[in-house]
Amino acid sequence: MQQADHNGHGKVVLMRVLAATLLGFTIAAAAHCYRRKSRAKRDQHIIPRLDRTESSGFGNLERFPHYVARKMGFADPNECPQLCKLAYDYLERSEGCENNIFDYFANLPEAESLFVKLLEEFE
Repeated sequence: MQQADHNGHGKVVLMRVLAATLLGFTIAAAAHCYRRKSRAKRDQHIIPRLDRTESSGFGNLERFPHYVARKMGFADPNECPQLCKLAYDYLERSEGCENNIFDYFANLPEAESLFVKLLEEFE
């Protein structure tokens, strides 16, 4: 009789351990999914956008000047058309593009540091 009571207690302990393990795995999986989604949202800011079509194919890749404008904090690239033009010229490495970029900042107090920061962003 005493052995039957002991065996029943062991089953209860085993069930509690299994329940705690299952709960732990569930919490770990939920935390992993949450971190992955938040990281994906954060990373969308640093990579060019790729539009998808309805047939799940790939559409258009975001143009470099629009990507630079979005990365610098402009929601609409039409807010800074001159900056987009400078980015496109820099991408093509057209003649005098660095002079044009410096001229863009010439009237500002910290023109040289802004020039260097923009070139770093382009790279």
